Amino acid sequence: MYPISHSPNVTFLGHTDQGKRPDGVQIMVDRGHAYIGHMFSDGISVIDVRNPKDPKPVNFIACAPNTRAHHLQLHDNLLLAVNSANVWALQRYQSQQDYFTSAATPIAPQMPRHPMDSRK
Repeated sequence: MYPISHSPNVTFLGHTDQGKRPDGVQIMVDRGHAYIGHMFSDGISVIDVRNPKDPKPVNFIACAPNTRAHHLQLHDNLLLAVNSANVWALQRYQSQQDYFTSAATPIAPQMPRHPMDSRK
């Protein structure tokens, strides 16, 4: 196997630890911000990538309890996050019924404004 760091057509510009959440599985970029879905951290990191040599974590959007963000899409300033049950969290429960009845009742999350949105 040939390490990607030795690939002649790849240039590394910067690095981020994604707000100490290194388990990112999908990334979408829009208007200078990268949105990274996580498998274990149960949410979405927002990274300011306007300076690609110095990306900075600016926000973390938590998923509903016991879910993870494994698929993201961006279109026309709208972020679609597909969440599913966190299968690692499921292992703590005896049954599917126990998982759904003992999990905290999720409240509809408030969608944060885009970090670049100046509207009030």
